Amino acid sequence: ILDKTLFIYTTDHGSAFPRSKCTLYDPGIKTLLLMNLPSSELFSGGKVYDQMLSNIDLLPTLVDLVSGKPPKNIEGESFFPLLKGKTNEFRNRIFAEKTYHELYDPIRCMRTKDFKMIYNFEPLDTLYQIPQDILKDLSGQYMKERYNYPRVTEELYDLERDPNELINLAENPEFEPIVGTLKKDLFNWMKYTNDPLLFGKIPKQRSASFTY
Repeated sequence: ILDKTLFIYTTDHGSAFPRSKCTLYDPGIKTLLLMNLPSSELFSGGKVYDQMLSNIDLLPTLVDLVSGKPPKNIEGESFFPLLKGKTNEFRNRIFAEKTYHELYDPIRCMRTKDFKMIYNFEPLDTLYQIPQDILKDLSGQYMKERYNYPRVTEELYDLERDPNELINLAENPEFEPIVGTLKKDLFNWMKYTNDPLLFGKIPKQRSASFTY
């Protein structure tokens, strides 16, 4: 049965560190994806791909693997052709979002290969939200003091020159055309997906409850 089983290992968000988890910087939205299908001619293993994927692409890919047809009402795209070596291209952009974690902090972003645009819809008295489990430690207190200044609404990063996303170019006149294009595409995506944030503040949903 092991030779006929597709193994998938992935995560739901990036590492649980400051400026990572609960943010839309790359360390927060990059996730691990390992796939292994022993004794199969569908695709060969031992390869590393650097193309941009999204978690929503996994379902249509699995359906494609078993020669099915993905439902028309899902947003993801099958990256099976990429695994088969039929193409080296896939997505030229991805979108990411966060609305709630411990606090209401609605942020959206669009990432291309070269640039990332982050739009912060609510003011924050620190540069980014620090998860409560981290904030309890000394490192979290240091980060709170270190980044204790208001966050701006728009952020733009040149990912080729600044992969750590430390230099915000959104206010740089030289990058005004790029900000305009990415912001337009981001809000068009929000309209296409009927993002409730476009209609005002999103109410907090009831937290999951468990009985034992």
